Amino acid sequence: MITLGDKVKDSVTGFVGIAVGRTTWLHGCDRIIVQPEGLTKDGKTFENCSFDEPQLEVIRPKKVKEGNHRTGGPRPEVRQKEGVSRFGR
Repeated sequence: MITLGDKVKDSVTGFVGIAVGRTTWLHGCDRIIVQPEGLTKDGKTFENCSFDEPQLEVIRPKKVKEGNHRTGGPRPEVRQKEGVSRFGR
């Protein structure tokens, strides 16, 4: 099983990159989105490609460290002070 952050190689095309996403399809097909490393001549990132998980092999496990997964929510409900109108009336 591929872990997001693993450096992987597609056994069919030789495409190499970091596993950055996973999609699971209706009938159980898992596809991994792979971001190649480096930049183009223009300084832009290369486009991602997706592959069926079974045709990928791990070259180097989890290159990217896990960060903070806090989403910021839920936030406390904001309450209006007594006697203060919302529209200043």
